[in-house]
Amino acid sequence: MLKAIIYILFSLGAIITIFILHESIDDKFAFKFVIGYLSIVSLSALYFLFIAILNIRKLKWVEMRKRLLKFIGMFASSSVLIIVLDYFFRPSKIDFIRVLSISLGSSFGMSFYDLKKR
Repeated sequence: MLKAIIYILFSLGAIITIFILHESIDDKFAFKFVIGYLSIVSLSALYFLFIAILNIRKLKWVEMRKRLLKFIGMFASSSVLIIVLDYFFRPSKIDFIRVLSISLGSSFGMSFYDLKKR
């Protein structure tokens, strides 16, 4: 029940933040809300990363190897896919740092997400 409430509040915060940024609302409260939301998101990401690293140590080598190969494969394929799509749709705006950060985060999340529950 508590987890559902946290996810709902997280989603509402994301929607409100997107609305504030999209509408370019220049208010002191809006700025504090966005900064607070980004702080909570950053701390949550660090917490999940820390828990995942602690749980990775408990894995057997075979399972760890499978997850690492999955991570590397997903990272490489998503990087190439995003670069190709950027080349076709926005050839003048290919940003490799953006591509690599999106690929790294999504690949890590999909490969090691279930470790935060153990």
